[in-house]
Amino acid sequence: MPVRLSLLHAFIFIGTGSFTEAEDLLQRIEATLLGLTSPEERAEGLSGLFFVKANLAFSSGKFTEWFRFADTIQAKLPEDAVFFNFNYNTGEPFVRNTAFGLKGVMTASTASVGTKFIDILQSHGWGDSMICQYVVQSLAEGYYEKNMLKECLFWLDTLAEGRRYRQTPGLFVPFRLTLARLKLKEGQRQTARAIVAETLDKMERGGEFHWVRPLRAFTAMLDAWEGKLPQAAETLRSLPVSLNHRVTLEQSLEFMTLARVLLLQGAYEDALGLLAALRLQAEEGELINVTIAIATLQARAEHSRGRLREAAAFLRTALRLGLPFGYVRTFADEGIPIYRLLEELSGTGSADEAMSAYIAMLMEVMAAEGNAGVKEREAGPPVVEPLTPKELEILDLLRRGDSNQEIADGLSLTLGTVKVYVSRIYSKLGVSSRVQALLKAQEIL
Repeated sequence: MPVRLSLLHAFIFIGTGSFTEAEDLLQRIEATLLGLTSPEERAEGLSGLFFVKANLAFSSGKFTEWFRFADTIQAKLPEDAVFFNFNYNTGEPFVRNTAFGLKGVMTASTASVGTKFIDILQSHGWGDSMICQYVVQSLAEGYYEKNMLKECLFWLDTLAEGRRYRQTPGLFVPFRLTLARLKLKEGQRQTARAIVAETLDKMERGGEFHWVRPLRAFTAMLDAWEGKLPQAAETLRSLPVSLNHRVTLEQSLEFMTLARVLLLQGAYEDALGLLAALRLQAEEGELINVTIAIATLQARAEHSRGRLREAAAFLRTALRLGLPFGYVRTFADEGIPIYRLLEELSGTGSADEAMSAYIAMLMEVMAAEGNAGVKEREAGPPVVEPLTPKELEILDLLRRGDSNQEIADGLSLTLGTVKVYVSRIYSKLGVSSRVQALLKAQEIL
């Protein structure tokens, strides 16, 4: 069998969870490559092998073996037309729900593994490959969850500097929703709405209708958080989610938003029924992040109807799952209702030392944020020096996601001139990165 077909065969084994068969086949492929006399043919085959083994590492968790293999390759590898451009995400609004987010597992070691993985891909000329870009986005989302926002912004900036995310909905939608979450964390809901609305418009105009569903659901969730239940319910009616639809994990964001709206409408039994069905699938799929979010909503629902013992049990489950991985934002973003539940748990004295410290940390984070996520804040400090018309034009292109080179080409400027403009814009806005400028642009344009 030709090397390319054998690699595709191994890739299928990995996708179906047949890791032993994949490993055996990859060993035979590697032996075949060593026997090739053509340097070009060997390099092409090695490029595919590098990619398929990387997927095996993420799917099986055997990163050490892949790192050892990657260290044996000294030269940059050629782009493989199939593997370099293979798109992994065709439906998840957050990459952490995929293998590249390790299904919500995010210890210190997984973060270092992800960083090392990216470094190796970049050193072999694969920094702009889809597999690398998805790992970058998953790190950004993971650091957001851990409330490490500087690190989150660093990886978002890394993604924004590349040429992939804007043309790939599976990257673009998670990137933009992560930006929206950052603004929600600051209490700037109108800016978050603008980010989501702009993304939704882009998907609709591009005919990417599969991505419209989670974006509309996110909009409905914003309405629900602001108490605009009729608007939220109306938006949800335009989606294939209701009490009569089959609950599926692939639509977890949509169904969790529906459950949230039902909860706020006082339909507790319906909300809890949806959440129970969805949680069962999340547990079977070993999606830690989704399971924690569902259990947290279950706690809110029971607390809202006065069943404090049941609410405490659900929240303990969510906390027990979140503790080993340092989850913060799933709890903190729920605001006052979860803070009150944490207060009640902390007062019982039933938690062990580690759990008590975790609860105290979450309460400290939420107390420090005050009304963030509950009340709209002012847009932030004013721009010290007004932007010129040309700077405003370039800022709008940055907001659209254009690279410096694309801005230069579109405005008939040199790349160096654009960099000077961008540096001046950063200085006037009081920001230091493209993503920070993008967020600021959402507020002032």
